[in-house]
Amino acid sequence: IQREISWGDGDDFAPMPDQEARHVFTKPGSYQVTLRRTDSKRRTVTATKTVTVKADIKPDADTPAAALLCRLALTPDIALVGEHVTATDVSGHAHVTRRQIRWTAAGDYEDFTPAENALVNPERQNTFASPGHYEVTLKLTLPDQRVVTDTRHLEVVQPGQEGLAPRQPVFVISSPDVSNAGDAGKRLTYTITAASNADKIASFHIDDFTFGGRPAHIDGRQASIVISTGGQHEVRAQITYQTTDGQSKTIPLVGKQLRTVIEVK
Repeated sequence: IQREISWGDGDDFAPMPDQEARHVFTKPGSYQVTLRRTDSKRRTVTATKTVTVKADIKPDADTPAAALLCRLALTPDIALVGEHVTATDVSGHAHVTRRQIRWTAAGDYEDFTPAENALVNPERQNTFASPGHYEVTLKLTLPDQRVVTDTRHLEVVQPGQEGLAPRQPVFVISSPDVSNAGDAGKRLTYTITAASNADKIASFHIDDFTFGGRPAHIDGRQASIVISTGGQHEVRAQITYQTTDGQSKTIPLVGKQLRTVIEVK
């Protein structure tokens, strides 16, 4: 699928190689942001959402800007009827007063458990019995009672449904295996696996892997690094995969693997 996006501020459609895109608006106003997807048969579907940009909105002096963010990731973003869809809170808040998710625009919010509210990147799963377009919304209530939300769009299709090209495979990073590394601290070993559409993949390997900005040692589908301090660290990875029909593609990994919390004793 070819993805293109128009931000509605005068620019034409631009390629969107990843499932997420970022943009900075320089003036306040209402903008029509449009995502356009074209399949291999040149059939096109579009989705448009209005974004309102306001001027001079600042958080309280004692509230970091990052604390006001809410980010939801869906895996996959095009799902089959009956397939598990994983919704991950990738906002990075270790403790929230309340974390809720709504699987459809007309549905009710359901709560995460108290234990899940204390995790950095908690997940919830759901299946959809009917094809269609769904809006999935994550809502966070922060300790200062501010409420922030993020909505993602999900397409659910029947197997073999016309109008959509085969989906891009989805890869995930495992939780790290932790072992002692002598006086240096702890050795973390991450493994990347194919979590969706794996039957379309002939082979894949890690191209790049960083942990807190530091490059890791890469061995095929595994990456390892030695750390001496715990805390919250950002994990980034890039992989190259070959499909069964001979194509080769390189993609970054996004979603729940963006952050990890490690305790070093």
